[in-house]
Amino acid sequence: MGQGATEYLLILAAILVVVAVAVYYVTKVPGAPTIVVKVWVKPDNTVWIRGETGCTKTNWVFYYMKAGETAWHGPVTHDIGPGQWIQLPDLTGQVAPGDVVTLKWDTIVENYIVNRYTA
Repeated sequence: MGQGATEYLLILAAILVVVAVAVYYVTKVPGAPTIVVKVWVKPDNTVWIRGETGCTKTNWVFYYMKAGETAWHGPVTHDIGPGQWIQLPDLTGQVAPGDVVTLKWDTIVENYIVNRYTA
């Protein structure tokens, strides 16, 4: 392969990279708002999630399940913000501190370790 062909291929590769980056940014779907929560089990065995600092979303729609389950509970629609609590009634008496609860919203699925709540 001659020098001209090599230069042509390098220029073509550079153009493809630029086009790929442009397509990525043009078609990129904005990410979901940051949802920062912790899962708590209270002394009466009710299970709650609490919004933490930086967590603000209105009409948050989510599903949940405990580890080992295959079916989602929900949907639950609720506003969430720092210090706000949302009960997960289907898990009352079914999880303990250290267990895992999975939350799903938009395209996000996250696992949370259950904490013991003591007031």
